[in-house]
Amino acid sequence: MRNSRENAYRWHVMPDKIAVIGFSAGGHLAGAAATMGRRRPAAAILGYAVLRRETALELGKDMPGIPNHVDENTPPCFLFASRTDSVVPIQNTLDMMEALNRYHTSFECHIYAYGPHGFSTGDHSVQSCETRIPARASGWAEDSVSWLKDLFGDFGYEGLTEPVLRPHVNDDALAWLSLDCSISRIWGNPRAREVLSETIEKMRERITPFTPEMTFEDMMEALGRMTLRDLLIERGIDTDRLDRLNGDLGRMTAILVYVAGNTKYGKKIYAIGSNFRAAKMSGINVSLMKISAFTICGILTGLGAFLWIAMNGSADPATTGSSYEMYAIASVVLGGIAMSGGRGKMLGVLFGAMSYTIVDKIIVALKMDSLINNAIKGIILILVILVQVAGPQIREKFRKAS
Repeated sequence: MRNSRENAYRWHVMPDKIAVIGFSAGGHLAGAAATMGRRRPAAAILGYAVLRRETALELGKDMPGIPNHVDENTPPCFLFASRTDSVVPIQNTLDMMEALNRYHTSFECHIYAYGPHGFSTGDHSVQSCETRIPARASGWAEDSVSWLKDLFGDFGYEGLTEPVLRPHVNDDALAWLSLDCSISRIWGNPRAREVLSETIEKMRERITPFTPEMTFEDMMEALGRMTLRDLLIERGIDTDRLDRLNGDLGRMTAILVYVAGNTKYGKKIYAIGSNFRAAKMSGINVSLMKISAFTICGILTGLGAFLWIAMNGSADPATTGSSYEMYAIASVVLGGIAMSGGRGKMLGVLFGAMSYTIVDKIIVALKMDSLINNAIKGIILILVILVQVAGPQIREKFRKAS
């Protein structure tokens, strides 16, 4: 996978749309790449694949069971096999389906009523004429290509079309709540129910229980596997207002970028950061500006705490938010804000936060120890600060030397 992605542009391959395919024992290798690899493919096609540990032991004593390694990072899979396969029992495919379903991962499966192991394209050109193969077994090839188009998008006049198949059937595996989370997850979060109280009241009006004995809460439990978006659309309840909540961060960032760069208030803040004494001598009320800046910081911290509670449903005053100050400092430093003050762009803080989050996700994906995780993030922060502090001095020395 690393070689394919590193050479993607030279080979005219889209690096984020690489799929693996494997058959029988090769299906075990493809399944391992999809579930255990550090750099996983975007999709996997597994044909009559060796997947269960019991079957894989015939290939070697240390062969892993692929369904046991399925997790939230496993890509969508296309599975096909024969019910009467006497070499690789159908339970291999069934166990894989169950594991994918457990993590809400998208998949498509075709189990043909009969046919031998290794039926390939289902054509008698690769099998004996006496071999019983259903005519429809050859359809897996065309079906898998169509499935990939649903997942990756198809070629259109203006590039790839939008995918119609999501990698996961809902957003339950994500750290935050959204309209695409299952009702059971949202309903189990008291804070989410409070935020959605107005929408829930509309749902009470438009959702009729299956039986007179059922309450609205019983209905929510019965429909728990549906996503909230699907239920609202089915009942004709507007989702646009809820969707607009996703743009709050963008709007807040846009406001702060404008205030910092295009108003007198923002310019005074920069002036105080650049030279405290000079700003005071120029007539700026430094104390008032500092109080206002800390007030805004407190409001934004409160908003962040509100969103955190909305996502998680509860908080421990003793531990919640512990060490988050490092994230805040790292976002500022990585975003190009000078530690000495007076230099940097507000938009850089957003990209700094995103960059540090990506670094964190990469470290977690590599399954490193939590202590090593924090050490690596700390080293990155120290290096960036050193570059900020020493960089100007080094440039000045080179300028004088030249």
